[in-house]
Amino acid sequence: MTLDEFLSEIDTDNVPAPGAAAVATFASANDLTLPEDYGAFLAATPGGHIRGNVRFSLAGEAEGAELMNYVFGLLGEDHRSLKRLLAGAERDGIPQGLLPIMSDAGGNTVAIVLRSDRMGEMVFLDHEALNEGRTTLEAAEADGYAIPFARSFTAMVAGFTLASD
Repeated sequence: MTLDEFLSEIDTDNVPAPGAAAVATFASANDLTLPEDYGAFLAATPGGHIRGNVRFSLAGEAEGAELMNYVFGLLGEDHRSLKRLLAGAERDGIPQGLLPIMSDAGGNTVAIVLRSDRMGEMVFLDHEALNEGRTTLEAAEADGYAIPFARSFTAMVAGFTLASD
């Protein structure tokens, strides 16, 4: 799936895209460096429910085993706002250096790594493996909470498929 195809599957409730200036303000206010591909995507959508049957797979799973549900965005102050998610990341068990950006139909989180040594990598956070006190990505990976997903946002989206079932 291309980024444009994925954007067309997000139900934005007719809320306009935030644009590059809003993304830059968010990043600056939170002292974040965003990968270029994800920043451009974030500027193009306010986030929303994924209306299509957007499927993905983790390593070792059958093709299209998982269903993507929601894209978090900059606009709004509800539970899907990146601003609120970032503020509550530690409380919610999100390891340092990760930004939660999507959720699947099972309530798991997809996050992007914002650390300079692994910038832009995508990880799947399996809520069934969530333990208290995990603060590093490496610890989260060691116990199966953080599952490597894709080398970049663009690569992750390229692995998405649109199923008709």
